[in-house]
Amino acid sequence: MMHNLNRKLESPNPNTAAYEIKSFFKGQPLAYCVGFYIFAFYLELHFRIPELQTIRFQFTFGAFVGLWCLVKFFGDSNKQKQFHSVTKVTFLLIFILGIYTIFSMDKPESLRVYNDRVIKFALISFFIYAATEKIEDLRVIVAFILLAWLKIGQEGFLGWLTGSLMWENQGIQRLHGSTAMYGHPNSFSGFAVGCLPFAVFILMCVKSNLLKLGLITLILFSLIIIVTTGSRTGYVAVALGTCYFLMKLKTGKFKIFLLGITILLITFNFVPTEYKERFGSIFTGEEKEGGSSEKRKEIIADAIQLYIEHPMGVGVQAFSKVRYEMFGRSQNTHNLYLEVLTNIGPIGFFVFFYFVLKLIQLNSMNIRNVSKLGETSLNNQFLINLSKAVIGYILMRLLLGLFGMDLYEVYWWVALGIALAVSKLIHIETQRVINSNEHK
Repeated sequence: MMHNLNRKLESPNPNTAAYEIKSFFKGQPLAYCVGFYIFAFYLELHFRIPELQTIRFQFTFGAFVGLWCLVKFFGDSNKQKQFHSVTKVTFLLIFILGIYTIFSMDKPESLRVYNDRVIKFALISFFIYAATEKIEDLRVIVAFILLAWLKIGQEGFLGWLTGSLMWENQGIQRLHGSTAMYGHPNSFSGFAVGCLPFAVFILMCVKSNLLKLGLITLILFSLIIIVTTGSRTGYVAVALGTCYFLMKLKTGKFKIFLLGITILLITFNFVPTEYKERFGSIFTGEEKEGGSSEKRKEIIADAIQLYIEHPMGVGVQAFSKVRYEMFGRSQNTHNLYLEVLTNIGPIGFFVFFYFVLKLIQLNSMNIRNVSKLGETSLNNQFLINLSKAVIGYILMRLLLGLFGMDLYEVYWWVALGIALAVSKLIHIETQRVINSNEHK
């Protein structure tokens, strides 16, 4: 049974580099539309191309894709029932965020964020799930995501090389992103950190030299961005993430460790002194200017006092307004954990991190289930490594959350959509095998 299941999950000649390239042309039309929607979202095409902004492209195309996904979902005879624990906590989180929008202490801002950064981002999960019917669909969607990241990385690389996106911030030259979403150096660094788990894990399972080249290029762009943005959060996340990656490797740890040390020693002399000093300030607390460390301590103290005054939370994205009213300072939390606690209270805090836990567990279950399918194949390994990449991606976001605000970002929803899509593929093939055996 498992041998047949393994064969059905694959397409003809699924273990060749040629198959990897051809698979990008074998997806369903909806998969290409969803992939392009996500591509356009990351690149903010509606801002880059005035004509698209005129016709409200993001809304119009999103509505079209959403309607198509709804028709596909309700007409799908393979809808699975076993992921209620994941979907229930997801809907519960959306519901709680809605309640904290209605009763927010900054209702206009809460309504804007809930509509633009909760509902719309959650729909991306649904789009990915609904559009995936076969592994080629998921390959197409992931390819669009990686292509968007590669383009943003390329723009960052050129911005660093030419100096067009480099200007002084906190006493050093820092790289800024080419889009509004990643304009701030810290946001741009966080974006690059998130690229690494996908690029590294997928690189480990592809055979096509063209795909390998693209993924290696994405890794190089990401590392350059992380270094030149001067974000200490990015430095810490990469260091801790690398340690975690090495611990999880079953084989080749020593070789990769030696390779990493060699690369580090070779490149260290090429890193400008200002970035070395920036990294060192993590431990010394000494900065050239800006006093960001002191400001963060001030924010933490204000956040704790604000929470004592409002223990049930102040509402979706309402922290800045309430802080200004209390202390005359409006800067946001710069900490995911304080953001969740002060915005949606202890109940929301529990639900959000339970959602994150269930998401990690779903990916772990996907890895176990694919591993049971039999012999190792290109498709099976892709699903396993993709699930590992999602886990790494989530863990990186949690590390970055120590110094950043990610509650209302798209990261969680992209991760959820991919995880559910992998689960759906496994479920569909399992049902096919069961039905086939019943008819024998």
